Amino acid sequence: MVSDRIVRITADNPSPMTLEGTNSYLVFGRGGALVIDPGPADERHLAALVACAQSRGVPL
Repeated sequence: MVSDRIVRITADNPSPMTLEGTNSYLVFGRGGALVIDPGPADERHLAALVACAQSRGVPL
């Protein structure tokens, strides 16, 4: 967690370009969330983004 409103989720795609993996950010606001760099088209990573949003009661 970066702050109360910003959560970072790192994808499992390490490489010379992404280092440990792509960092995706969920920025939460009133009744919604914004995804910054959703990362690779990886089912586990996308599921982690959705689960994070749903844990705060925000559909994604």
